[in-house]
Parts: sequence; C-alpha cells; structure tokens
Amino acid sequence: MAIGAFNKSPAKILASFNRVENMELAAVKAIKSPGDLKGKKIAIVQANPSHYYFSLLLKKHGLKPSDLSIVRLGPPEMISALNGGAIDGFVWQEPFLTQAVRLPGERFHRLAEPGLNAIHASLIAGNTAIAKQRPVLVNALRALGEACDYIKANPADAISIGARYSQMDPQIAADAITRMQIGLTNDVPTMKRLMTEEAKWAMAEGIVRPDATMPDYEDYLDATLLADARGS
Repeated sequence: MAIGAFNKSPAKILASFNRVENMELAAVKAIKSPGDLKGKKIAIVQANPSHYYFSLLLKKHGLKPSDLSIVRLGPPEMISALNGGAIDGFVWQEPFLTQAVRLPGERFHRLAEPGLNAIHASLIAGNTAIAKQRPVLVNALRALGEACDYIKANPADAISIGARYSQMDPQIAADAITRMQIGLTNDVPTMKRLMTEEAKWAMAEGIVRPDATMPDYEDYLDATLLADARGS
C-alpha cells in the first residue's frame, strides 16, 4: 500500500491482523554479522519488502549499496545461486531461510536483526466496496478477529493448519507462526508513520516516478469499520 498510494490507489487499509519480522539474511558463514557484507554479493527481491529491509540493514551497519554487489533474483533462484557460489547471501523469508541452512555441507546460516522492520499483513478494501458493502466488510473483520483469537488460543492447531495449507514443513511453519503477533489493530498514527518512512525510501531509491509527490497516508487508513466490528 505504501508504494501503491503513489498511483492513487482507490483503497484503504481496514485493519492489520498480523505483524511479523519475517525478513532475514541467509549467508555464508564467513559473514558473521551484517558488518561483514562489504564486497559481497547479496540477492534481494527488487522493490519489495526484501529490498526495503536490506536498505535498513545496510544503513544500520554504516554501509552503502555501493559497498557491495546487489543481485536481483526471485526466491527460488536465490537458493540455487547461494548453493552454487554465485552469491554470498540473500534476504528473504521462510521457507527459503531454513532451506538455505539445510543445504549440504552446513555452509550457511541465518542472521536476524530484531526490531529492524516488521511486516504488517492487512485487510485492504476498495473505496467503492467500503461505500457500498460496509456491513459485509464489518462482518469480515469480525470473522477475522475470531480467527485471530482462535490462533492465539490454539497454537498447535494453527501450526498444523498453516503447514497443511501452505504445504510447508511443520517445523518451518511452527517457527514462522510463533514469531507472529496475531490480532486485529488499526493504529492510524503508527501505520501512517511506517508507510511514510517506506515512501521516503522508495522516492530516494527511484522506485517511484521522479515527479511523484508524497501521499497523505491518513487518507489510506480507515479504522471506523474495525470500530464497528468491535462494537456490534
């Protein structure tokens, strides 16, 4: 949504239902910390949370993109490139992080950076749907809230269901799900701040058009439907 708003997307975020720090660096063991990335080849997914996370990681450790080689790859290609020695690491999420660690030879490891950036999985609706189908969306939010409550109350079932429907290794699914902060929220000031920060990055990186202007992200957040779902 932070990038889509530059195109004046006619939609709003109604609620966040999951906040998770799911991006990590998988790398050769010679890279003991992100400070060792200078001169290395690291793969990211362009114009994606992977790219944004990596930019924050470099900034935190006093590095510039020009200090290393950044390679644009898709997630499946990252594993083969790492295994074959074409890259020294990649930034992505599960199940690819665990797959990298499990490659033969125990040559790779994961480097997490807690607190750097959390992904907010959100329910987004078009403005026309909000205007014409508000009761349906309120009911959907209520059902989503009940699902969040079930997940928190039944973690073992949540892991089993998540592994089955994602076709993911149960151990990987368990690790991913236990990291998640599940629950409906729409903290407008916080979401506005986070999206504004990402938008500034997108503008600086040239991901959006040079003549783009900063959106007012409050226009892309609507907490009233969540309030209605909780009050009914």
